[in-house]
Amino acid sequence: KECTAEAQQALLDADCSDCYPQVAIDGDSGTAVLTSSAKEVKLMSLIDGIFRAILDPIDIGSSGRSPAISGDSIAVGIPERVILYEKNLFTETWLQSTTRLKPETQEFLNEERFGSSVAIDGEIMVVGAPGINVNTGSAYIYQRTQTGSSSEYAWSQVRKIRRPGGDVLDFGGEVAVKGGLIAIGDPKFGQNGINLFAHGSKSERGAVFVYSSYESEAYTSRIENTECMRWFGSKVVLTDE
Repeated sequence: KECTAEAQQALLDADCSDCYPQVAIDGDSGTAVLTSSAKEVKLMSLIDGIFRAILDPIDIGSSGRSPAISGDSIAVGIPERVILYEKNLFTETWLQSTTRLKPETQEFLNEERFGSSVAIDGEIMVVGAPGINVNTGSAYIYQRTQTGSSSEYAWSQVRKIRRPGGDVLDFGGEVAVKGGLIAIGDPKFGQNGINLFAHGSKSERGAVFVYSSYESEAYTSRIENTECMRWFGSKVVLTDE
């Protein structure tokens, strides 16, 4: 069924497994990847709005949390790991990889929210884990390299960007990457206990940290929310401009 106004209203009362709450767009190819609570991954053409393919379902028991697409690579973040799809350039079909991305550390535990946010640009992927280190957060940088034939690739972790000092409490809640720039959102930045809202919640100004290269952990700029609003930095997008 389509997600009409009635179906959207039904979300208030029951789970709508046919709705697609998460979407990522590849403007170069005119393709959108959508995930749903039904554990489906679908591709849609932005030209005519027609679904072009239904990919292999993601792991049983997990719903897609954060999709990303760039060229012939798709990544879908699910609880504590990232599912990968690669496009075969000869057959024009998408295949799910048997590889599941996880941090390369023995100290990584469950509930670190690895995969809460994912972004891809060419050969670089950024994965957020805002729950690691008692909800202070980190972001993991992966690089894709060719391993065999022209359609065989592997993603390897090349760096971990730890949260900066100060009032950073949800670093990696959102990530973006474009043309060498990396942006990492922290919607809970500045949670200092001051009650600014009528319902009495603590102030969460939010901030976005921008890095000019994945090779350094030092951010080049910090964009802070100066208004009385919540969840600034919960969505971040980088463009060519």
